[in-house]
Amino acid sequence: MLETVVSEVLFREKSASRGPAISDRAVVFVHGYTGTAAETWKAEGAEQSFCELLESDPDFADHDVFLFQYKSKGLRPPSIPNVAAQLMYVLEDLRYERIIFIAHSMGGLVVMQGILQSLERGAAGKVAGLLLYGVPMNGVEWAKYAQLFLKAVGLAYPHFNWLSGVFGGNKQISGLTKDSELIELLTGKWVRRVLNGGDPNIAANQRVAFPVRVVSGNDDWVVKESSARGLYAEIDWINVGEDHIRMVKPADRSAFTYQVATRFLRENRTWMSPALLLKLRSQIDQIWAMREGKTISNWLFDLEFDGTHGHAPAAFPEGKKIGIGLTGFSPFHVTRCEYGRTLPGLVVRFGFAVGHITTESVWNDTFVFLHRLYFSALTPELTTRLESAIRTVLEPGHAETAWETLFDEVQIRVKDTHGGPWHRLVPGTMEIASESLIREYSLPPEAVHLAGKEAVIQVSFRSVRPSASCDYKATFPWLCDGFTINVTVLGQPRYLLYSSGMRGTATIQSTPQHQSKLQCSSADLILPGSTLQFEWGFEEEAK
Repeated sequence: MLETVVSEVLFREKSASRGPAISDRAVVFVHGYTGTAAETWKAEGAEQSFCELLESDPDFADHDVFLFQYKSKGLRPPSIPNVAAQLMYVLEDLRYERIIFIAHSMGGLVVMQGILQSLERGAAGKVAGLLLYGVPMNGVEWAKYAQLFLKAVGLAYPHFNWLSGVFGGNKQISGLTKDSELIELLTGKWVRRVLNGGDPNIAANQRVAFPVRVVSGNDDWVVKESSARGLYAEIDWINVGEDHIRMVKPADRSAFTYQVATRFLRENRTWMSPALLLKLRSQIDQIWAMREGKTISNWLFDLEFDGTHGHAPAAFPEGKKIGIGLTGFSPFHVTRCEYGRTLPGLVVRFGFAVGHITTESVWNDTFVFLHRLYFSALTPELTTRLESAIRTVLEPGHAETAWETLFDEVQIRVKDTHGGPWHRLVPGTMEIASESLIREYSLPPEAVHLAGKEAVIQVSFRSVRPSASCDYKATFPWLCDGFTINVTVLGQPRYLLYSSGMRGTATIQSTPQHQSKLQCSSADLILPGSTLQFEWGFEEEAK
């Protein structure tokens, strides 16, 4: 029984036993040229139509069934784009989260055109699947030949010219014609916005990925197999032993053409909802965009932490200015930070920053290393005291003194990836602020040829970090093709562990050498924003 949703346009198939709509899935049938909602889908003598078979199928009680109808008979029916706009308009008010289209012949072009129109507005977020029976994605040749025939008749018999004019004025037939402007435009846009998920350079909400199945008829003389397959390969195509009309008129549920539909609907259940797919596509786009960003390779990172714990005095070396006046801080040593990357220019940056906000504000791709201090894991009282000590050091106008207090033995070197000597970079001007200290380093004259080219960078230095912090977070700011991190904690820690904050599917191998040394490595491609958190602890002191 057809229940009218929008007069003469949209109907819901609803049996007497069917209650109110409770599903989030809708199947919408769209007929083809000269078809109707009542006639297209029902075989002669059959008890139920295609739509009724599906609506009453207990396996698909979670799908509500609708039929879309449009004018496709007469001399001047509306154009395919106009019908498509009408289809998408009447579906806007349906509350379903997943809409699956089953379309026949020209109805498939209507659906495809409607999806493209919605994508251009960024509003096709509910389409969850498309099953096409005998849809002429490359157009039909009979329409072209019929137009040529009527033109010839008009030339031979002028009093029949009106037939050619009437036939040529039928916008649906004109659109169906092979090599028509509509077919050409639709195909091109479908490739850009739908096929294989569309062009990743287009915004995620203006392209879409969903299951598509195309069906051709072995006895179909109206739409050739090549046209019914269109842009799709064998994995998405199936041929049935029916003609153009009977392929959408299954006599019962045992009919192969019906089973094609039910199998497609079952497979569709395994897909995410269109809304989740859009979120996933947006994230994938961000990852794909990284291909044009900065990449480092073979990152070797060796760190050494002083084991002084709690309130014990920091063990800074005698005769050095580093750490002077910084009560509550201990030595921190990067013995090696080495990786391959494209040098951004003649000048790079190195420095020190406190807190997430400052780090984000000063960071850019010209840095070779930024030593970051975070106090979030410490008590508020201790954090306040440590931040005050750092701000005292970072006094405006005293950048050189601050540098000697925070850093020692800073060395930045580069060399060609193909070998050759190391070139030590020359320290330059500094920028000091209340929570940061940044210094520029320049390539020496003998290494300027490496600017803008792939090179190996090596950084080593000594600095400070809170004595009470028994953790360190290694952050991956760029794509990283393989890394090895070696962590050494002096002072006989009771344990030394790591936790992975990898984005994506990177696999981490860890090799504890003993309680005070740990190596983590991966040969995978590491996504920006990934982290490795190292934590250690000591025996509690006797009271």
